[in-house]
Amino acid sequence: MTRLTLSVLQERLRDAVRREQGLRQRIVVLTNEREMTEANVRTAQNRVLGHRGEIERLEGVVEERDARVAALEAEVDDLKAHPVVITRHDRERLPHTRYGWNWHMRIGDKDGGLSPHVHVNLFPDGHLGELFIELDDGERHMIGGGWADAAATFFSICLQRGSPVREVAEKLKGLRGGPGGAVWYRPDMPEELNYAQECARSRNYIPDPDVSRCTSLLDAIGKKLLVRFCGDKPFGPRAPEGEAATETATRGE
Repeated sequence: MTRLTLSVLQERLRDAVRREQGLRQRIVVLTNEREMTEANVRTAQNRVLGHRGEIERLEGVVEERDARVAALEAEVDDLKAHPVVITRHDRERLPHTRYGWNWHMRIGDKDGGLSPHVHVNLFPDGHLGELFIELDDGERHMIGGGWADAAATFFSICLQRGSPVREVAEKLKGLRGGPGGAVWYRPDMPEELNYAQECARSRNYIPDPDVSRCTSLLDAIGKKLLVRFCGDKPFGPRAPEGEAATETATRGE
C-alpha cells in the first residue's frame, strides 16, 4: 500500500513539474505578446501625435485662408460702398494756329553725329500739346525712324488726354537704344516756326545748356522737357558762355 502510494505521488509530482514547465512557457509567450502589444501601442500613439500635428497645421492653414477670405470680402464690401469712378479724358486737340519752338540738336560728334530736329507745339495757355521728331532719310534708315514717329505720336496723344508732362517725360528719361553721347544744339535756330528758312543759316553747334549727355534720342528729349516745362535743373554742367562764344566764332570762320 505504501509502495503504491509512493509511486502515485511521484507520478503526480512529475505531472505537476510538467504543468509548471508548460505554464512557464506560456508565461514567456504571453510576456512576448505583451511586449509586442505595448510596442504596437507606442507606435499607434506616435502616429496619433503625428496626425494631431498635421491636423493642427491644416487647421492653421484653414484659419489663415478664412482670414484672407474675410479681408477680401471686406474689400469687396468697401468697393461696393465706395465705387471707383474712372474718369475718361477726352482728347483736347490744339487749335489750327499754335505756338511752338524748335530744338535742332546733334548727338555724339557735333560735326557728324545724329542730327534730329525736335519740334513742340503749345496750347494757348502755354502747356505742352504735341511733339514731332524729324530725321533725314539716312538717319531714319540708320536708327529706324518708325519708332521715333510712334513715340512722338504716343507722347502727343498722352498729353492731349491730360497726362502730366513730368509723368511722360520721366518715362522717356533714361531710355537706351542709341545713338548716345554728348548733346549739342544750334544757337542760331530760333524757337519760332521758321525751320525751313533757318536751315540755310550757319550750322554752328555748341554744348546744349540743359542736357550735356544722353543715352538715346528719347532720353535727350525727356531731359529737355523736364528742364523746359517742369523746372528741373539742367542735366550735366552748362557750357561756359566764353567757351561757347569762342567756339561759335571759330566755327563761323
